[in-house]
Amino acid sequence: MLVLTSAHISGGHLNPAVTAGYMVTRANGFTLKEGLSYILAQLLAAISGSFLLRMILPNSALLHPFVTVGALSDKHWGQVVLLEFMCTFMVVLVVFATIADKQRSIAGNAGPLAVGFAYAVGTFAEGPLTGASMNPARTIGPAAAFGYPDHVLESVIATTLAGIVAAASYRALLGLDDSDGSDPLPPPPPAVPP
Repeated sequence: MLVLTSAHISGGHLNPAVTAGYMVTRANGFTLKEGLSYILAQLLAAISGSFLLRMILPNSALLHPFVTVGALSDKHWGQVVLLEFMCTFMVVLVVFATIADKQRSIAGNAGPLAVGFAYAVGTFAEGPLTGASMNPARTIGPAAAFGYPDHVLESVIATTLAGIVAAASYRALLGLDDSDGSDPLPPPPPAVPP
């Protein structure tokens, strides 16, 4: 729902993996400067929100903090990286198919709902095994607030790389019509000689 409520402000960018995909493919005219500022804001928001949770929740709720760790995390990092990559790839692919590809998407304003559904499917598929990050900020925020840096690097690399590969794959295989459908400005009139 946060993607839907912030779409008119920032395009609903709440995930650095999605933003990295936009930057690499220059989707919707996205620039490196915009992308880096979005990623910085996303990371600061995740860290701030995680510290806020730590402050307001009782100690009994903090026995299992909100870090992205699951049953496979300690011994099977290769499988964790693969699962995070696959689920994040799916999320970013859905973002590009329903939101970034403005002219061909049939989702309309329901694009953020499709993205939310992709997150839900990913969470059910990998949650117990990896902690279900699918978002570098989702991993970094709780790790910073709860002092649990284990497995952060694997998750951040897997999710960011998945975002880039999904976006680049969409553009390369399907093309990306990210124009808004309006006619470009007409060319200027020819100069009249004096």
